[in-house]
Amino acid sequence: MKDMMVTVAGNLTANPQQHFGHASGRPFTTFRLAHNRGHYSKDTGQWVQTGTDFLKVIAFGNLGLNVRESMQKGDPVVVHGRLTLREWTQGEKSGIDTEISASTVGWDLNCGQGSFSRVRRPTVPGVDPADDQSVRAAMQEMDQDVVPEPPEEDYPAAVGHDPGGDYPVGEDPAGDDPADDQGYAEQAAS
Repeated sequence: MKDMMVTVAGNLTANPQQHFGHASGRPFTTFRLAHNRGHYSKDTGQWVQTGTDFLKVIAFGNLGLNVRESMQKGDPVVVHGRLTLREWTQGEKSGIDTEISASTVGWDLNCGQGSFSRVRRPTVPGVDPADDQSVRAAMQEMDQDVVPEPPEEDYPAAVGHDPGGDYPVGEDPAGDDPADDQGYAEQAAS
């Protein structure tokens, strides 16, 4: 089965945490991402938030180091990577954790401006770091954290971001939605 690759925009709920693999000693970074669900309401002419999803993200090697050194709680980011769903049971409770093994992390420039600084670090070849026991332990530790539902104003929905697909293309009241671009509409249709 092929890996399911996803791209998700949201805000960091806490500062990224750095860890090191027990067996390999290689660095990796974990953080939580809050992604607002919503849709555009034709009646009110505004975005309506319908909920927030919390995702665990893990970034390995240089990506993880750069995330830890560059980003902090509240930053609007875009994450692209391999999606993993893990079922869990704790006593009578059970659920599904959503994890992303990031291949790319960057700022969501819908929400502000940024700059780029190139950093040179040696690369470490090896096997998939997600198989390391300390990586699994760090992800399980994140399971123990209780993340309260954030107030709506802490994680505003990004302008031009429509996870529900309800935004009417061509009816952007502000006139700044990238969905109005013909190339984007053709891409979304395919």
